[in-house]
Amino acid sequence: MSSDTKGIIDQAYSIAKKSIESDLLPIGIINGEHHYVDLWARDSFFASLGVNTLGKTEYSKSTIELFLKYQRWDGLVPYRILRSPTTWAKYRGRPTYFKTPHPNFRSRQSGGIVPDGGLMTILGVRSYFDTTRDLSFLKKIYPQLQQATDWYVHSFNSGLVREWFQCSWTDSLMQIGNVLYTNLLYYKALADMRYFSQQLHLTKDEEYFAILSQQIKDLVMAKFWNGHFLADWIDYKRQDYFASYSNLLAVLFDLFDRPKARQVIEYALANCWNQFTLETNYPKYPFWRVYPLNYLAGIPDYQNRGCLWLQSGILLTIALSRLGFHDRAVATLNEISQQIIKYGDVYEIYERDGRPVNRFFYKSENHFSWSSGLFLYAYSQIFKTGISGNSKSPDQTYSPF
Repeated sequence: MSSDTKGIIDQAYSIAKKSIESDLLPIGIINGEHHYVDLWARDSFFASLGVNTLGKTEYSKSTIELFLKYQRWDGLVPYRILRSPTTWAKYRGRPTYFKTPHPNFRSRQSGGIVPDGGLMTILGVRSYFDTTRDLSFLKKIYPQLQQATDWYVHSFNSGLVREWFQCSWTDSLMQIGNVLYTNLLYYKALADMRYFSQQLHLTKDEEYFAILSQQIKDLVMAKFWNGHFLADWIDYKRQDYFASYSNLLAVLFDLFDRPKARQVIEYALANCWNQFTLETNYPKYPFWRVYPLNYLAGIPDYQNRGCLWLQSGILLTIALSRLGFHDRAVATLNEISQQIIKYGDVYEIYERDGRPVNRFFYKSENHFSWSSGLFLYAYSQIFKTGISGNSKSPDQTYSPF
């Protein structure tokens, strides 16, 4: 690796650090400063991976406490904490604010339960705990985490999570049934609960979560694996679309042996690499799977092989590094870094020519915490740094997955 390459990546790191620091509030980690001023569990807790490498764990802790504060009586954790009502003015960067936050449990598009709030909260707890070793906090919130997992077990009879339309991360698409993204998080949450119960010396719980996490892992591989990758979702049949972010999560969650992991990465590079990141999916979804309002808003390509997101590309760098392809990981992170430097910030989505999206009805969020946090985390993994950028040996580097 040349000093020029490292210098470029370091410059992008500084931009990502500044970007995410603007999203750190006493209430927790928000998603941006334009229209994503709320706390979405997936955005905030994936962002927390990077926040924790900076040593700013108090913001991760505040985020965890906020989502658990609004946990429902039956264990369900909200997927979003609204600080501002959802209006067209908000999406043009002019939000108004509630006096107190409002928890969301259901999709505003379809009305279905959005199930990833509790799963992402557990992932966030794992990141926070592995960084701080705050055993007293883990012990305090463990009953709520257990109640959160009980909601999934009882709702789906210990099987795969099922969703209604537009209740996953790709909420601009008409998908229903067993969605890969959510079920990967379900497996990871159960595995993390096994880890937590082990740390707290709760032997029966550890045995319970060991059996249940293995059961879900086996079901995911049996139902979603098509011989090349994990399919995007299953409704009346297995839908063999390649979702790049989900498949790379599966690599990092250790669902695959090394040959399968390489196969998935090679498929992603062959079919989804585009300039500086991966396309969201392959092949393109048919037009009728896109939520009609996305056409009216001028963003039918928001999550359909059109707009480019950094998250999948960043996960790719971590996966390459984990498999021992360090030079390729650095080269890929360098491509992403050049994009960040070119526009001086970390944006939510980009046009295919690389410009941040700025259409008539929709502008790409700047200071986008999900991507900023993942970039910081990838940097810490690839260059073996920990809190505040201090160098660490490989076995000391924090890794929640």
